[in-house]
Amino acid sequence: MRATAWYAPALVRSKRSASKVLVPLYRAFNRIRNGSRTVGAVVILVTADGFILLVRNSYESGWGLPGGFLHRRESIHACAARELREETGIKLELDHLESRAVIEKRSKNVTFVFTCMTRSRQESSIKRPTGLLRRSEILGIEWFPLSHMPKLKRGTRELLVAAGFHQYSITEVQ
Repeated sequence: MRATAWYAPALVRSKRSASKVLVPLYRAFNRIRNGSRTVGAVVILVTADGFILLVRNSYESGWGLPGGFLHRRESIHACAARELREETGIKLELDHLESRAVIEKRSKNVTFVFTCMTRSRQESSIKRPTGLLRRSEILGIEWFPLSHMPKLKRGTRELLVAAGFHQYSITEVQ
């Protein structure tokens, strides 16, 4: 008989009770140290003749894709459709579209990119955002040719390349 056998059950009980406290503390420490990921969705709306719809936000310089962060319990398809509607006034059903997930390591964001082709620029369907968005978030909505893009906000070029738009020479016009 081994000499340490008598306290083995006591060690197991103390490990279990310690893990009830230590594991949640360890997980909380990792969340603080590593940060939590945010999940969002953007929509790339492109015409057959090579124009792309971009929005200009008030909180960041440059032009970007319509999109934003998911609300609690919201699907990525619903988020993309809601953000497109809120920011541009365009209503699209995106449930049938597949998306690409882009993980930004520096900011720890996960962005789902939806690409939607349209026949022509839907100038008549673009409406200025209403309510709070009109006053605070959206400064402009424009169609730009893919060959002559305006100054893009940080991360937009990477999202376009991830969605397969590297075949275009995405050049920014200053």
